[in-house]
Amino acid sequence: MPQRKTVAVLGLSKATIVLVATKIAQYHTVLLFDTDAVLLNEVYLKIHSENPNGTIERVHCPIDASWEADVVLFSDSFFYEQEWIKKITKVTTGKVIFILWSQNIDLAVDMGQAKIRNLFPFSKVFSIALKSDNYNDFFLKDKDNENIQSVMAFLSANC
Repeated sequence: MPQRKTVAVLGLSKATIVLVATKIAQYHTVLLFDTDAVLLNEVYLKIHSENPNGTIERVHCPIDASWEADVVLFSDSFFYEQEWIKKITKVTTGKVIFILWSQNIDLAVDMGQAKIRNLFPFSKVFSIALKSDNYNDFFLKDKDNENIQSVMAFLSANC
């Protein structure tokens, strides 16, 4: 069985990120953050009901979630929260970071990849775009084919 990781999921306003977080919670500890406390609680309850034996926590600060996490996953809506992004860069050095894009996928992935790499220069950064509400139907973008292979192995084995 693969080693259990802690995954911070930041920005819960998109259905796709909730779907991915629900699946990740089957195998890993999930730390949830959103600036909307009501949404945070709703998503927590939904994921917990689908994974009653999972370790799912509501976190009230993305810095704390990012600090504790091995992997940071955030939605494109969170990516545009530049104040929060600047704050988490200090605690995400050397971590794996995923950004989940939901609209204008091709342009967003290309633009976002360069911006994120500049914001997180010592982290492994990947852009993921779901093609549908099916978590198995996605594409991953990165210039390093070896990185993609390792991430695909992680996602395939654990999600």
